[in-house]
Amino acid sequence: MQIIFVCAEYPINDRPTGGFGSYVKNLAGSLSKLGHLVTILCQGKEKKIIFEGNIEIRVVPVLVTTSIEIDDSLIKKAVLRCLLFLQYPFWFCVQVYQELVQLNASRTVDIIEGGDFGAELFLYLLLRGSTKPTVLIKLHTPSFLIRETNQEEKTIFYRILEKMEKFCVTKADAIYSPSRSLARIIYTRFNCKVATVIPYPVIVNTKKVINLSQSQTVLFVGKIQRKKGVFVLADAIEQVLQKFPKIKFLFVGPDTFEAQVSTTQRLRKKLKKYLKQVSFLPPLSQLQVARYYRKALMTVVPSLWENYPNVILEAVMHGSPVIASDTGGIPELITNRKTGFLVPPNNSQKLAQAIIQLIQKKKLRIMLTRAAQKYLEQKLEPQKIALRTLKFYSSFS
Repeated sequence: MQIIFVCAEYPINDRPTGGFGSYVKNLAGSLSKLGHLVTILCQGKEKKIIFEGNIEIRVVPVLVTTSIEIDDSLIKKAVLRCLLFLQYPFWFCVQVYQELVQLNASRTVDIIEGGDFGAELFLYLLLRGSTKPTVLIKLHTPSFLIRETNQEEKTIFYRILEKMEKFCVTKADAIYSPSRSLARIIYTRFNCKVATVIPYPVIVNTKKVINLSQSQTVLFVGKIQRKKGVFVLADAIEQVLQKFPKIKFLFVGPDTFEAQVSTTQRLRKKLKKYLKQVSFLPPLSQLQVARYYRKALMTVVPSLWENYPNVILEAVMHGSPVIASDTGGIPELITNRKTGFLVPPNNSQKLAQAIIQLIQKKKLRIMLTRAAQKYLEQKLEPQKIALRTLKFYSSFS
């Protein structure tokens, strides 16, 4: 089959990415190994075509903007916000449309797959002149869920983006989801049937990794934002450090802003008594963050809601036990006290208790990690997920 994935954040040159980019990279690799022709459309600094093995990656450039000198900082921020919105998603949508028209004219494409967030296929679906090739949307996390979980105001930008995303979800030939949780939410919100549920593949290590180091670091990987439970974790940190003052906490991921205030700065202020024990790093590549998973005492995923977090897959396969919130699609990945710990979302006391228990019990950490690795390898083995996906793709031929 000839398959095209549209994913602005695809990790070219191992650049930092999120769950969407990780999913596309892992699935594309498996499909390519099975002999299928895979093309990726992503965003980068300059237009070019590169190859990762047999996978063709077509990079389209970001919208180049010049610096703007405006005295009033509020006006400047508003103008810059407009420019960022024009760059993504609008400019990327335009370029995706142009690339897909050219690719459809030059080859026989079977499947085009994009995501819900960012409505990256909006213009193509709007101007689409034919029912072929098949256009599918894989659900990841739409903007309305992010906005509501972060308790953000519904600005004009969100209003437009959410309408664009709904258009893509309802106009695609079919949508499918990695979790049953998100499938139910989309059906309720958009009255839109989800065709099937196919989880993300996990990358299986040929050599089993279990963290046996003497590290005393509790790891968080993800956006520094309310939705990811960072303020709940901050409250738990205070409770843990009162009992284990030598434990360290490391946050790895991009900063976000609430009312123009850095979330990282809010956390630093909240944890000012403990800054010797708490560190922050910017987003890292998959290779870089793997080293931190392998050294971590444990990885925490305290999200207020989550679809099917790749961070759990990555942490487990790199030998780190996981404590995560019992919400969204996470219980589809973790069985409480068998393959990890599940705690109620937005409950810092339960989170702190779980962290303390794993600090104290090394044998439990090892047992949970081994059980999780075995379970995820059996359920989410890359070729198995690729074959399930191909069966779904073939239903449209």
